Amino acid sequence: ARMGQSRKLDEIVSRLETEPLGPERLALFDRGIAEAAVLGDEGAGFELREGLLYTCMLMGRLDKGIPAIEWCLGRCDAGAFDVKRVLFQYKWVLEELPRHSEFSRETIEQGLDDFEARSRSAGWGPRGAALLRVLTNLTMSDGDAARPHVGGWQGAARDEGSDCEACEAGHLVRWRLVDEDYEGAMEAAAP
Repeated sequence: ARMGQSRKLDEIVSRLETEPLGPERLALFDRGIAEAAVLGDEGAGFELREGLLYTCMLMGRLDKGIPAIEWCLGRCDAGAFDVKRVLFQYKWVLEELPRHSEFSRETIEQGLDDFEARSRSAGWGPRGAALLRVLTNLTMSDGDAARPHVGGWQGAARDEGSDCEACEAGHLVRWRLVDEDYEGAMEAAAP
């Protein structure tokens, strides 16, 4: 079955289009994913999890985001979907991990290594993965661990795996403040 062939799934998807962020939106995703599984509709399940990942990141719900990204990556690994569809969501999940004390540095590093390998396999350059290492280390208040990756981030060409220019400007300001380069931070923040 595909979306369009299940009235129940169509109703859920339709409601998701207008449902604001909150517990009911999460519940709708859960119901939609369960219905897609009953129908054996892997494509709908993937699309719903993509939407769930975006919602989870906006709501800070890593508890729901991690299982969703794991499922999506597993389906990509099996060749069912292109990993490029969820690499940015994976990046968001990994960037959030250091804010939660239940994740060890080792677990975070393993995720970063996996992201870097998947990025390369997808044809992305090193910029996005290097920036992710900078950001996760900054979030862990470890400027010394971030420092070796700044050059890899700033020195690599922009590509589809790069953050937008406005986001990168903000990240550069953050780095320069941590590095106590206040003049450089002001320069990076200038319009």
